[in-house]
Amino acid sequence: MVNITERVSSVIGIDALARQRAIENIKQRILKDKSRTLNTVIFYPKEINLKDLQEKIITYSFDKDKLIIFKNACRLSADVKKFLFESFKKIVASNYLVFEIERDYFSLVRDSKISSDKFFQLILKKGRVLRISSYGRKVSIEDFKRSVRRNDLSSSLYVLEKLFVDVGRSREKEYATFLLGVLLTEVSFRRRDSQKEKNLNLLWETDRALKEKGIDSRLALEVLLAKLIAI
Repeated sequence: MVNITERVSSVIGIDALARQRAIENIKQRILKDKSRTLNTVIFYPKEINLKDLQEKIITYSFDKDKLIIFKNACRLSADVKKFLFESFKKIVASNYLVFEIERDYFSLVRDSKISSDKFFQLILKKGRVLRISSYGRKVSIEDFKRSVRRNDLSSSLYVLEKLFVDVGRSREKEYATFLLGVLLTEVSFRRRDSQKEKNLNLLWETDRALKEKGIDSRLALEVLLAKLIAI
């Protein structure tokens, strides 16, 4: 079975040089087996001919792995996205795909055009997401709430980590209790969530573990998020 996370990557960020370094790292990861070579094909939105794309992306080479890089992927045409979406499993079976996006990650995921686009939701949820420029950005409780509401575990864990770094180790335990309250509010407002009772029990167990067992606050919340969003 093809591992989509290993074969599909989205490189997202403002810094062009950092994006290029990330793509080079992807190439090196693919080429672990030195007996194979890598055939790299780059497509730019304005220059894509759908027929040419279909031929190049479907053709299989037995002696080379093929890496298809889509530059400025946010500008892909509707026809190209439709082809990639409908043929996704077949394409991924014989190609590695990289979608390079010159946007800040958080502004991207808040963009209604992206969140309502089934193609982008497919590659962002199923593939590997490499966030390039967002690491220097301040995050907020609202960012945390939004990532939880979207059931986006990757973003939730990233924002959680940044929040703890910003607040400082001396206040971690106090801040963890505050974040539990935030999560309780989010879970409570999910009126149609059939798993609400189970989610509330997970929150209660985490609260008790923090108060009675003195476990690591950050780790406790990371585990809780993984359970809440996996449900």
